[in-house]
Amino acid sequence: MKKKKFSSIAVAILFVLQIFSSFGPIGSVKADESSNPAAPVDLTGTFKFITGVTLTDEKGNDISKAENVDKSSAVNVNYKFLIPGGTIVNKGDTYKLQLPEQIKISSEQTEGIKDSNGNTIASLDVDTSDKALITFNGTAASDSDVIGSFAISAGFDEDKVGTENPASIDFKIDGQSPVTVNFKQDTSSEDTSSSSTIGQTVSPGDVSASADTTTGSDITDSFHFITGFSGLTDKDGNKLDDDVDVPKDSEVHVNYTWGIPDDVTVTAGDYYDISIPKQIEITSASLPSQIDYGGNTLADISIETGNVVRFTFTDAVNSYKGVTGGLSAACYFNKDEIGTNNPVPIEFTVPGVGSTTVNIDFDQPSPTIVKSGHYDPATDEITWTITVNKENVNVANAVVEDTINKNEGQKFVSGSITIQDGNNPSQSVPDVNAYTDTDGVEKLTFNLVNITKQQIITFKTSIHDDLAAKGQGTILIVMKLL
Repeated sequence: MKKKKFSSIAVAILFVLQIFSSFGPIGSVKADESSNPAAPVDLTGTFKFITGVTLTDEKGNDISKAENVDKSSAVNVNYKFLIPGGTIVNKGDTYKLQLPEQIKISSEQTEGIKDSNGNTIASLDVDTSDKALITFNGTAASDSDVIGSFAISAGFDEDKVGTENPASIDFKIDGQSPVTVNFKQDTSSEDTSSSSTIGQTVSPGDVSASADTTTGSDITDSFHFITGFSGLTDKDGNKLDDDVDVPKDSEVHVNYTWGIPDDVTVTAGDYYDISIPKQIEITSASLPSQIDYGGNTLADISIETGNVVRFTFTDAVNSYKGVTGGLSAACYFNKDEIGTNNPVPIEFTVPGVGSTTVNIDFDQPSPTIVKSGHYDPATDEITWTITVNKENVNVANAVVEDTINKNEGQKFVSGSITIQDGNNPSQSVPDVNAYTDTDGVEKLTFNLVNITKQQIITFKTSIHDDLAAKGQGTILIVMKLL
């Protein structure tokens, strides 16, 4: 297992104490506000900001691929965007969107828009007139392309959808055709006298069994359709292992093998479920909509609540017993579930087969060390606070050294050291430290050993320099995280 290497961090903090005879507070510095920023501009139509749009249901399934969509169902309008590198986008600039008439907004919405790196670049305000206003915060300007996506929660306007299938919903995006949706239409007034009439009323006995019309049984325990987990690969097909640090939001392909046993008979509509680990984000776009073999559809694929992939079988399965295949899901890591410590174990369980744990090292933030001081004029003492590893990552054999030069106006106050777990301030860490005083230089050494959480060190120094008392003293503090 490769261990994360932490480079030494040396921080020199120069504190200039301007202490007047009254030991008054140090004055603040006010930023220059003389600049006159450019007036906000409406960027609508000046460049192709929206590059694509899809409609999905509440489970993330692509509605354009569904049949008999209920006109009263909820829909997510998913936009992809691009700000070309070099485009000038200032704070306050706006971009306007008009949703198609078939889309209905029932309540106002406000949220942030983030780029692919998780940076908030704009705010989104949607009103009930089906209009959206995007207001940029000034962070989107870059020499490189800025890409990302955002979603608007909506519904369908039943009156505008109409009675023709498929319904065409035009978002008026250059280069993209209208989104087509097959809605469930009211057929109660149609003529059912002819066998060729669309929407004809039939008895249950007239309907052939299929995955679309039959509610089947859960056969996950009896039909081991997924036969094994065959590993994780990146988007280029390279196997992921513990020799490479992986970005937390990178694309990952989850690979399985499947097979149809010789001794299993399946009824159309029966289904098999497999759970994907929480560290993996999977959507309808991650997988094909179905598994085909020999020109026939064996199963339809959908994403269910709880990161579950469902395979709903057709009766064609029974004609292909003994066949096998592979399946790869193009997903992304869920950075919110990765955590900050390596390695991250990800367990893949295949029903009836077993579990496999893959250990992945991710790009984790480096530990930082920050120091601040508070002067108490009543005691002529400074209370120093050193915050170590606020990122909560693994640090092996962590040692903090702090050097105080008594010739520069300070002296360590014996017995003033405390070390606490920053995530649980009431829990005191054992007082593991060393103190030396050589040639007027005091060195504090804090042996924190192996830490995984933020640590807060405090101690005091007294001011004894005559120059400091006159407001002319300079104090130099040097500290290192080894």
